[in-house]
Amino acid sequence: MHAAAVMILAASVRIGFDMPFDGKATLALDGPDGRRVRNLVNGIAFAKGRHEVEWDGRSEDGTGAPPGRYTVRVVAHPGIGYDFR
Repeated sequence: MHAAAVMILAASVRIGFDMPFDGKATLALDGPDGRRVRNLVNGIAFAKGRHEVEWDGRSEDGTGAPPGRYTVRVVAHPGIGYDFR
């Protein structure tokens, strides 16, 4: 898991992250108080390398989030597969 702090001042923000391998990623945005503001990406497939997602400045309920310092948490995993024997 990776975490990075970003200062949100604009209505829309592009957030970059690196995938260490081909797999799935989840990106979550936590507010200054540590509470979850928005799940930006949830188990979406990405190729290895650098990617960006855009946050529209809204919380999970659709209301605008106030300017402030937010933490982005990224979890990458290879996904779930089947192994038939």
